[in-house]
Amino acid sequence: MPLSLVIRADASFAMGVGHAMRCLALAQAWQESGGDVAWFACEMPDALIARLRREGVALHVATDAVGDERDAIELVRLADQTYADWVVVDGYRFAPDYLRRLRTSGQRMVMIDEMAHLECYPVDFLLN
Repeated sequence: MPLSLVIRADASFAMGVGHAMRCLALAQAWQESGGDVAWFACEMPDALIARLRREGVALHVATDAVGDERDAIELVRLADQTYADWVVVDGYRFAPDYLRRLRTSGQRMVMIDEMAHLECYPVDFLLN
């Protein structure tokens, strides 16, 4: 059974495209090693949606506000449904409470944050 990765990142024309592009590179590498990738987003420009589809990445759209409790619940649900081995979170709108909710669900997590702006990172790995 291939390893499964879920990515949680948003992008808009105003911000986040860099987050999405580095996560896309991660998704491509994961797929090249034989793994499956699902992407969970609240915001994503049409051009990036088309790119993810071309790359064979399954896109799931959040129905709630970015970084709130319902967002975390939906992400956990997706990780459970896809039997995710890892969840990657990339973006500045994810507070420690959001990360804790994911962590207490039993998900193995990576947070990508080049700014190191949070007081704590309740994750398995912090990629800076």
